[in-house]
Amino acid sequence: MLGPERAVLAPLLGPPSELGPGGYTAALSLVASPAATAILYSALITVIRRICPQPSVLLVDDVHNADPATVAWLRQITQRAPDLLLLVITIQPGRQHRATEVDRVITVGPLSVQAAAEIVGPERAVSLHRRTGGNPLFLTALAKAPEDVAIPDSVQAAIGNRCDSLGEASETLRAAAVLGTEVDIDLLARVLRADPVTLIDHLELGARSALVAEDQATFVFPHAIVRDALSSGVRGARRRLLHREAARILAKSADADPLTVAEHARLGGEGHIAAVALTRASVRAAERFDHAAALQRVDEALTFETTTGALLRRARIHLSQARYVEAEQDADAALERGDDPRALEVAGAVAFYRRRFERARSLAGALRERAADPRLQLEGLTIGARAAHAAGDLTRALALFGEAAELAQRNGLRAPASPYAFLQVHRGEIDAALRLLEVSVWGRATPTPSSTVYTAVHDQFISGYALATVGRMAEAQERWNRGATEVARQGLTRYAGMAPNFNAWVQRGIGELNAAREGNAEGRAAGRDADYRELEVYAVLDLCEVEMLDGNHAEARVLLDAAAELTSEDFAYRWRHLLRLDLLRARLMVHDGDAERGQQSAIEVGERARQHQARRYALLAELLETEARGQIGGPIDATSLTALCEQLPAVAGPEAWRLTADAGAITGVAACRGLAERQAARLAASLPDAMTASLRRYAGTRLARISTSALSG
Repeated sequence: MLGPERAVLAPLLGPPSELGPGGYTAALSLVASPAATAILYSALITVIRRICPQPSVLLVDDVHNADPATVAWLRQITQRAPDLLLLVITIQPGRQHRATEVDRVITVGPLSVQAAAEIVGPERAVSLHRRTGGNPLFLTALAKAPEDVAIPDSVQAAIGNRCDSLGEASETLRAAAVLGTEVDIDLLARVLRADPVTLIDHLELGARSALVAEDQATFVFPHAIVRDALSSGVRGARRRLLHREAARILAKSADADPLTVAEHARLGGEGHIAAVALTRASVRAAERFDHAAALQRVDEALTFETTTGALLRRARIHLSQARYVEAEQDADAALERGDDPRALEVAGAVAFYRRRFERARSLAGALRERAADPRLQLEGLTIGARAAHAAGDLTRALALFGEAAELAQRNGLRAPASPYAFLQVHRGEIDAALRLLEVSVWGRATPTPSSTVYTAVHDQFISGYALATVGRMAEAQERWNRGATEVARQGLTRYAGMAPNFNAWVQRGIGELNAAREGNAEGRAAGRDADYRELEVYAVLDLCEVEMLDGNHAEARVLLDAAAELTSEDFAYRWRHLLRLDLLRARLMVHDGDAERGQQSAIEVGERARQHQARRYALLAELLETEARGQIGGPIDATSLTALCEQLPAVAGPEAWRLTADAGAITGVAACRGLAERQAARLAASLPDAMTASLRRYAGTRLARISTSALSG
């Protein structure tokens, strides 16, 4: 192939070790003078023309590494090789210098995933493309390497050599690769104790060599394989030191990503920093309602170090997911450590949901006494008030909520409004409840205070409950549906059945009994699944009322027996459910003809209701006692009965008109019919349009019978 030019070119065609005695000296002599260089260039061009007798393409790779002699020869060949159709030279980005005049510059970008699939196959194309950024050299090397090889030697060497060629910048680039995909220049400077401007110079060198890329105000490693190759060049103690310093620096920054801090701490052997950072990461996951991730993060934190903060974080997660036994275990473990008053808060909330109200009140009292932080004192008052309310001590609950209001106002805080509003609804003080929920009178802080014993979802359900109690049905349903949306978004399984059960109350009031059954059945199942006894009993007693209205008294008795079984153990607001249970039993007694016993039972329920400040059940008991007296022939004061029925819309919502109509039918007081008609009309005006027709049909049917017979229910 070399022909007559062999004597000139042969000494240049092998490494010095293969040139033979005197061969290397002979090779150097060819470029020692302009004349010798001209002979060399002429010989090379002659060989090129001989092996390319017809129009051809010459490709010269890696011209960025060419010496001046090679560059000069490239300029000559374009002029002295007429059969050379095309000369293609390749130069790495950032390292190019003009070797010769060119007609066109083509910037070759990375391969697409589809193109990568042609090289490595469709099965591995996506994953390898992600690692290499579509670099053909890296793709090919990875495709050929065994799957257990992270970085092929050829790739490691190519990247390492390119980095080493940058001198002092190489150490900066390797340290940056250890610390992360995106270069935090301030962090890198503090870790290396170096001048940030110098580091930027180093990174700019790296960018010109395609090791990093400049991305707006920072630098990034665009290809995972490049970063991995550079990072793997830092070994042992130095790598550990870099991570340790990064963890210590970032742990002091409130803006640092806690998962990044935790990873540096793990790799740097800083267990305490890792535990604290992972606990913070758990908090962030919980704030976006990713409960599974929150639990995973805090579990990992506890593998590094058992801290009170991590135990309490995990207890809160379990609490939000209705895993009360697990929550109690973590809260008790935190209490035993005795180093954080927040343990009293969480343990008190857990005790509340575990139906241990005396323990909840005791822990809440201890929290108020020991905590210096007004926010924790406020939480103690809230837990204590809710526990007192749940146990039926409404006087104590009112006093504690009053203290909470004063404490909040003194310290510019905002106490949870909905627990206090719920208490006011149970007392029949609906206007006060709605003021608490709709107009803030609690202070200047955030509208959604953090609490272990209450969530913002309570606001929606309790607000709807208050609105429905006074007959504002469309507004109530809008709040319940909004609450249901939040339950689903936040993953609060405990409250999944609340909206269906509340909406069934409206369906029952307008005579859609089958729809009411469905909603109550859904609420019953959800309450049972979440061990939410309060909801389950609500639903069972609601179903009992549906069956009584539908004339199925045998089924109603079965449901009452089920409710009695459920109320045999303590749970929140059991006292109120017992009032309702006994009142429904008394109503069945009256229906069965045992009016005297029903009357006596109604009187007893009324006395208990007044002791508990439960205005709704006090009025309903008085109404039933009057109906029973009418059945046994006792005197009925029409004026007093009418006045009693006029109070029903303030406590009985969608039921008020029907209760008034039933009372008129049973006692024969004709004025009740007109009053019931007006109450039904007001209810119809408050309903969504789709429900108005149902109410009118139902009310028309029942009111038509008022003058001829007592109505069932």
